[in-house]
Amino acid sequence: MSGFDDPAADGSGWFGAEVSSGKLVIIDVPFDATSSHHRRASQGPDAMRAASHQVELTLIDGRCPAQLGIVSQRLPVESLNVMAGQAMDRLRRGDQSAAFQVDDLSYQVDAMLIEALQGHWEQHRQVVVLGGDHSISYGAIQTAIEQFPDLGILHLDAHADLRSAYEGVTCSHASIMNRVKAFKADLPLTQVGLRDLGTKEKQRIESDPSIVAFYDEALVHQQFLGMPWAEQARAIMETLPQKVWLSFDIDALDPSLCPHTGTPVPGGLTYYQAIDLIDRIHTSGRTLLGADLTEVAGDPYDALVGARLLYRILAGFSEKK
Repeated sequence: MSGFDDPAADGSGWFGAEVSSGKLVIIDVPFDATSSHHRRASQGPDAMRAASHQVELTLIDGRCPAQLGIVSQRLPVESLNVMAGQAMDRLRRGDQSAAFQVDDLSYQVDAMLIEALQGHWEQHRQVVVLGGDHSISYGAIQTAIEQFPDLGILHLDAHADLRSAYEGVTCSHASIMNRVKAFKADLPLTQVGLRDLGTKEKQRIESDPSIVAFYDEALVHQQFLGMPWAEQARAIMETLPQKVWLSFDIDALDPSLCPHTGTPVPGGLTYYQAIDLIDRIHTSGRTLLGADLTEVAGDPYDALVGARLLYRILAGFSEKK
């Protein structure tokens, strides 16, 4: 890497700036077996890596995460993904016992991610985990809770992901936040962009004071009545503790920005609303401990948006200049 303004060289990895030792790490987890509509997310990490070569490395505000050194690790989950996908096919044909196999394989993914994250944190690196579907986030969030029990989660998503199981699978992408809350019931969970959820999920949100939901439709109605985004974003930040894990499902965005994601929903956050929330974690005096970015499809356009969001998350580990 001869300079941050130079074209990315072949084989130069993430953002054309990948190194063997650095302060930032991207962990690829290409597992999408629990996807319930389209299975496109396992190709997301590779597509984003290719698209990242089109991202300018110095932001308008002067930050350049690449200067901190970007390290990459890919978890070898491909065979697990194939077996879990085959089990999901049997499950959808009526073999209810296949759900247990999907969960068992998902637990193996969890264990691999826990080990990887612990290793990087021992080296004082800051980590972003890439899916894959949203189910892959659990091992990382569990590790973060164990190390920082006072953290909270900023969850950007079109869906609440609070189902106890989906299609019989406890480790489904639709159950990730249920698993997290089962691990630590009083964990502060702030959900932004919700616009597609079940009745039981909504009832749970209303009955659990540790969950705060900013429904997409309500945010838009407030804007129609004249409330500025800055006021809404401040209200979102005020629900979070000092230490924050960001869990970002790409379908939180308007689907024009992620048209090939597995479960797109009309409405959603704009690109600049999303990056404003990422930046506000630090500018509000809070600390971003880690993040996951999931459900990005292996499509060139979706991947380009995903790569740019990923770089903004990496920038979120440092203060604006």
